[in-house]
Amino acid sequence: MVKKKKIVIGVGASLLTLMLIVGVMKFNSQPEVEPQMQFQNTYVVPNQKKVILSGSVIPSQYTTFTKDVTKGEEMTINVSHGDSVQVGDVLITYHNAEITSQINDLNEQIATLNAKKAKLSSEGTPAAKSVNKQIKSIEDQKSKLQQETKSQVNQILKKLDELVKQKNELNPDDENDAALVADLDAQIESCYVQKNELEYNLPGQVAEFDTQISDLRSQLSDEDQETFNSLDEQINTLVKEKTKLEEKEYIKEVAPFSGVVSLVEDSSSENPVVLKLKSPDFYVTASVGEKDYAKISVGMEAETLLIATNKTVSGKITFIDEDPLQATNTSGTSTSSTYLVKVSLDDQSELVNGYQAQVSIKLADQLISIPTEAIVVEGDSHYVYVENGGEFAKQKIEVAGEEQGYTKVKSGLKEKDEILINPSEGETSE
Repeated sequence: MVKKKKIVIGVGASLLTLMLIVGVMKFNSQPEVEPQMQFQNTYVVPNQKKVILSGSVIPSQYTTFTKDVTKGEEMTINVSHGDSVQVGDVLITYHNAEITSQINDLNEQIATLNAKKAKLSSEGTPAAKSVNKQIKSIEDQKSKLQQETKSQVNQILKKLDELVKQKNELNPDDENDAALVADLDAQIESCYVQKNELEYNLPGQVAEFDTQISDLRSQLSDEDQETFNSLDEQINTLVKEKTKLEEKEYIKEVAPFSGVVSLVEDSSSENPVVLKLKSPDFYVTASVGEKDYAKISVGMEAETLLIATNKTVSGKITFIDEDPLQATNTSGTSTSSTYLVKVSLDDQSELVNGYQAQVSIKLADQLISIPTEAIVVEGDSHYVYVENGGEFAKQKIEVAGEEQGYTKVKSGLKEKDEILINPSEGETSE
């Protein structure tokens, strides 16, 4: 039994020794694992002092058109919902049927008087008939000249409208547009020259015809001359009256700026809004309290957070009103005044009229300050190690002086950046 027990103990010891040897060999054969570093000496760049404003997105230009029965009972809308229009495009046309009736009456009176002239021309001696025939021919030439000149002027005005629209769509400060703007200016000037020349020459040409008519009528009897002169005077008076009425027969409402049309169905009032026009570009309107009023100024950079899309858009303050939106309450006690502020938006995509926005304005002359011991100097360059995806990466910065252990940074860092203090090898990545 003793011998058997010794054998068992010996075998057990041998097995234990063998297991220990195998375990050590297995441990030594595993790859060496580097311990993970715990970055405890870091500094987070604090938020800069800012003025925060609440506001909303609105079009840079916006207007409405109401139905105005004083311009005409018949109203025609010349555009559709969602149409894009240019400056000068006709949006609404009013027709005054009462004025049209008055014009028709005047045309009848003018026709009657011309018929009397024609009858007088066909009567009388052969010599008188010959003179009247010549007068009729000259009057027809004068009328044709007036009509042709009017048509030419209208064509020039139409062309001017088209040229001005093209010019308004260009940016004269853009190098690519500058040459086009100059060419359009030359064409516009040429149109004005042609128009002015036609309008300047017409009275003289009409006067020449009138002189010829007057000379011919001097060959008629005194009674015939007086009759023709009286008829001409009546006709000229009626024509002038007719011309004034024609200017009011059709009244056109045109687009004061380029934009997008929205049609409105509103029957709640006698003069309802029938059309809205808004420009395609937007800005933010906000208000600033009197305590922050002096801290901001036109030209300051601003970051606008669009609440609906969680998108941040850069821009600048373009306007600050000097007059408050509110000053004192009705009881006469002082309240906190607020002032209108307008902020531009550099990115015009994904903007909707009415979007709520939060405007952040970093106050001027602020520089980020960080512990000097976080900076690595290599020659004339300065670097810090900034956390990026779990690692600290080397990043160049521009500094602007040191004070009490802190260095001011002009560029290279932003708010909430986390940087290493006393960076050393093994903690950083290039």
